[in-house]
Amino acid sequence: MTYPRPEADAAAIRRFFTKEPTKPDYTSAIVQMAFGGAALLVGLVCAAGGATMSTDLSSGIGSGLCCSAPFFIAAAVLGLVGGLAYRSKLIDYQQKVVAANPKPPVEWVRAHLQSDLARIEQRALQELRISREDLQLESDLVTRRRQEAIAHGQDGPASDDKQPLTLLGPARRTVIAYDASGSWALFSRSLVSVICPTSWQFGIYECILELDTGRLTAEQAKTYPYSQVAAVTTRTVPLQWPTTEVRPIDSVGDELHWNAVEYRDLEVLVSGGDRAVVSLGLVDQESQKNYQSLLMPDANKVIDEVKAALRRRDVS
Repeated sequence: MTYPRPEADAAAIRRFFTKEPTKPDYTSAIVQMAFGGAALLVGLVCAAGGATMSTDLSSGIGSGLCCSAPFFIAAAVLGLVGGLAYRSKLIDYQQKVVAANPKPPVEWVRAHLQSDLARIEQRALQELRISREDLQLESDLVTRRRQEAIAHGQDGPASDDKQPLTLLGPARRTVIAYDASGSWALFSRSLVSVICPTSWQFGIYECILELDTGRLTAEQAKTYPYSQVAAVTTRTVPLQWPTTEVRPIDSVGDELHWNAVEYRDLEVLVSGGDRAVVSLGLVDQESQKNYQSLLMPDANKVIDEVKAALRRRDVS
């Protein structure tokens, strides 16, 4: 995967996050055209009646046209208005269908995301001025292998495969799409936090990832000595926005219970009042459904690691 993203790939990802349009309701336009047709029919009847009731053909035709003219005008106006309304809705619907299709496979979109996260992890290490050897976290793969080995009474792999812990949640304005099972979410804009604990400090790199282009914005790197880390907590924050503005979260699939959806965040509180907020996902408090990335590790691992580091600090 390359960056910057080729325009064809960026367009495909935008289609992935574009909601399928609902078929428009043509009822009002069809009713207007129907009334127009009825007015035309009445006008023709009036014109024919005027011509047959008069002994003078020319005066009868003139009388019939005078009587039918209002009906012909009404037919023209209603037919034109209804036809234009129908055509406008049809063109708008067709344009939305084209904008949303064809959608790329979710595995293809996820591959782009994984490539972006690898690039972000490397950038985080550069911004925090540390190397992988400095990290205190090992990869999930090594952890699972060690647990399996211990369960079978064997020696596990050496703890030498270090990597940052990357947490991925929704940015404050994003679109949610789902995999085939509907269990895991992908975000068009993600708040990415790369946590890099070392033996002497707790480092966090944050950025917003625009998945369609792969562009990174709002980058910041923070480092805290463990002596300044006061607490690590999780919290939920309600979605709040003026009703005149676009929703900060939209969904390609399920309709969310907007009054019940909240952000789920991890907060690192630092002495002096500073804090680092890590986005973990969304929770629908009405349905109790969580919306988080498939690539998101368990947040408890982060909390456990920080608590372990704090315990080491207290003992030292």
